[in-house]
Amino acid sequence: MGVGRLLAVPAMGAAALVETWRLRRVRAGGNLSIGWQLPQFVILACSDVFCGIAQLEFFYAEAPASMRSLCSAFQFLAMSLAYYVNTLVVSVVAAATTAYVRPGWLPAELNDGHLDYYFWMWTGIRAVNYAVRRVHGVRQALHAQGRTESDQQSNPTRGRRAGGGAGRWRWRAHRRWARTGRGGEREYDRLGSVVRLRPCLVVMVKKFGESFLHL
Repeated sequence: MGVGRLLAVPAMGAAALVETWRLRRVRAGGNLSIGWQLPQFVILACSDVFCGIAQLEFFYAEAPASMRSLCSAFQFLAMSLAYYVNTLVVSVVAAATTAYVRPGWLPAELNDGHLDYYFWMWTGIRAVNYAVRRVHGVRQALHAQGRTESDQQSNPTRGRRAGGGAGRWRWRAHRRWARTGRGGEREYDRLGSVVRLRPCLVVMVKKFGESFLHL
């Protein structure tokens, strides 16, 4: 999830740079190819891939067994609410900027406005979002490490095989158990920390398709 949130920052920054360049070309009497929007959509698609799959796996792994479906559905609920919030932000920014400088950042004719300022605003918001996510991620990792040490002290025999083999358990940062066998091979369960290649490819193809549709 951290990688996805980090990629969202250069995605919005690329959109702001392209819009700044486009406005300069248009006001100088020139034009700009729509193909220059492709890099920002590609980066944004990669951001969605890293965030979407990791969030589903995280919610499903951390939730109790009786609430996994409900907690996974909260992700899509949050996404649906985010569209309404985005509409509200657009309305507020348009009204606030029009009150001071006409025609504002987001006029009906975009060539007369400053859509690049709006993109720069979202670049800053996403940078703050990544910083907050980073802080909480470090705190969660430290909490998981402390809980691991506490569990090992209270139950030192936990993780031994029933037959008394040499395998041992390792407590991972997201509180999932991964067993290391005698030969050093790790056995991951169906929802282990390794993200499957097939879902990643499916989501990436979908996001790339959406990017081309936006063009």
